[in-house]
Amino acid sequence: MLKRILSSVGIVIVAAAIFVGQYYLPIVFEIAVALIALIAMYELAGVFALRGNAAFLLCGAAGVCAMIFTLGTPYLLLSFAAFTFLIFVINLFCYPKYRFGAVFAFYGMTALVTLSFGTGILLISREDRIEGMILVILGMLISWLADIGGYFGGRAFGKHKLCPKISPKKTVEGVIGGFVFSAAAICLVGYLLGLIFGKSLSYPALLILSLVGTPLSIAGDLTFSVIKRENDVKDYGNLIPGHGGILDRFDGVSFTLPAMYLITLYLPVLL
Repeated sequence: MLKRILSSVGIVIVAAAIFVGQYYLPIVFEIAVALIALIAMYELAGVFALRGNAAFLLCGAAGVCAMIFTLGTPYLLLSFAAFTFLIFVINLFCYPKYRFGAVFAFYGMTALVTLSFGTGILLISREDRIEGMILVILGMLISWLADIGGYFGGRAFGKHKLCPKISPKKTVEGVIGGFVFSAAAICLVGYLLGLIFGKSLSYPALLILSLVGTPLSIAGDLTFSVIKRENDVKDYGNLIPGHGGILDRFDGVSFTLPAMYLITLYLPVLL
């Protein structure tokens, strides 16, 4: 538990430094997202047993960087198409040593994670960069708060298993705890962010984001747990002590950030 707490503090410090840096130099955030997506890609390559082939890693790295740095431009589709073409051409020359199913899973999950994390760039690139920063922070925290609430709710009251074949420790009571804790905590966080940035946030909007984000976060967690279980791995990596890899900590975020982007196109969070 101590490792998890210290690592969480470290994540907060690094995130704060990135947010401050991007306010003065916007490309800092894009580089940070690209690095996170690259690490996630490398973790996926490990899970699908593709790290032994440098061509897959190079193609994955090129695809991640191309998609990240063309987000919001007409060239994104071209980047995605090039990544798709190259990964499967490489597979043609590496078959049957590397099975199509593993390559396709690596390709699909790499694209999903990259574009999901990339929505943070679209959020922070809005006309009001302060608003963008707040929305990215909320998108990440809703996932993590739901995880915290689910963990302690499950430990205290958990009796009914949610998906025992996927995640034996997750319970229905933990999910309820995640909903309650996330909703309450995100309102407090919204109040604090309002004080820090001098903005007023809509509490009804925060509650809606929490109610939508919490089940999406749980779905993301379970989705990435299925991948680990099918490939017989415990964690995606060991980069973050007490947590595992990037994808062990950002699995839910990969589902909440895109939702945050879409919802806030129509639902104003800042008053």
